[in-house]
Amino acid sequence: MSGRRATGAANQIIGGGFTFLDFVPAAGSVAASVPVTTNGEPARVELYAALSALSQVGD
Repeated sequence: MSGRRATGAANQIIGGGFTFLDFVPAAGSVAASVPVTTNGEPARVELYAALSALSQVGD
């Protein structure tokens, strides 16, 4: 899973979004497009990766 958090000028969270990635190779990287919904113009948008209940880890 990949999530994004949007923060405003006063460093408050003003939005976010998430998507699920099909496959990420070990020690690799992938391109991701994550839709974000905000309440205002973001000053910064950050991307985070996380495991979810749908993640398959190991063999």
